[in-house]
Amino acid sequence: MGLSPDRLYELSGWGKLTGTPYDVGNVGILFHSREGVRLRDLEPRMLPFTTTAFALQTLRFAVPASVAGVTVTVYKVVGGASLHVDDLALRTVSGSVPPPRQLVTCQQLMLPGYFDPATGLWDRALGTGTGLGIAIFNPESGPDTWFQPAYAAQVAAARSAGVRPFAYVYTAYGARPIADVLRDIDTFRAWYGIADIFLDNGATSYAYVAYFRTVMDHIHAGGGIAVVNYGWWPHPAYMEFTDIANIFEDSAAVYESAYVRPSWILSYPAGRFSHIVYATPRDRMDEVIARSRERNAGHVWISDDHGDTLYKNLPTYWPAINQAVREGC
Repeated sequence: MGLSPDRLYELSGWGKLTGTPYDVGNVGILFHSREGVRLRDLEPRMLPFTTTAFALQTLRFAVPASVAGVTVTVYKVVGGASLHVDDLALRTVSGSVPPPRQLVTCQQLMLPGYFDPATGLWDRALGTGTGLGIAIFNPESGPDTWFQPAYAAQVAAARSAGVRPFAYVYTAYGARPIADVLRDIDTFRAWYGIADIFLDNGATSYAYVAYFRTVMDHIHAGGGIAVVNYGWWPHPAYMEFTDIANIFEDSAAVYESAYVRPSWILSYPAGRFSHIVYATPRDRMDEVIARSRERNAGHVWISDDHGDTLYKNLPTYWPAINQAVREGC
């Protein structure tokens, strides 16, 4: 049937997975321009299927006027499970057409604070505005080999300022022994009372899902949550257990020219995602914030820093970015 921008539609279907756990299958709608270019930013969320018993899911959507072609898609990216879909139906339904998808209007800054407390940068970061929500503490690419009272004081100061402290733990894309990763997590909890963890260098391929599921189970058992720095969007199976996925870590230039947002990102609230965009000059800060909101990022770190000093300084426009990310809150 022909789809019109002044009508409301419903896609429904039954689906299940068989085989490997922690996998995800998807059913959804793809939009295309008259030239055949896929319009990812306009597409509705995907319907994710994760259970081993048939489940019914439905999606209501409208077609933007700029869309010339619509395709129903059933797919599963790499992984050992099989996706079974039955009784797919697309129909017109009654009801008002929803307004265009709202952008994220309220964000938090996620600070990679890889600097020593003696620099005074922590005090400046905690004392400026209300934009800061998460602060990552990183004594030495992990907890180091000895307890440092100066870091304990900064952790306490962060909490007093209403900022949630996270501890840095390196995973080497799933190549680091799990025992070493779990030891670092336990050390941060014992020395500094930090249960929330920033897992750096997260793997994105399905092959390491079980590894990161084990680490995340340990973090959750200790009462914490985790940001996993995938750096790019991972296999969607990781979202079954990842609290916050950092799915971009690169320059503003790459953010503008090469970023691709898969449709399944819209199946989750913005608070489940963060973006790190460095080498962002002041005159492009507002543009990058706007893009991050269009791309469903509830947490961001945007800085003009880059190179050897990356994550060792605050951006030169620190007060301005504090205010900008809170607009709409």
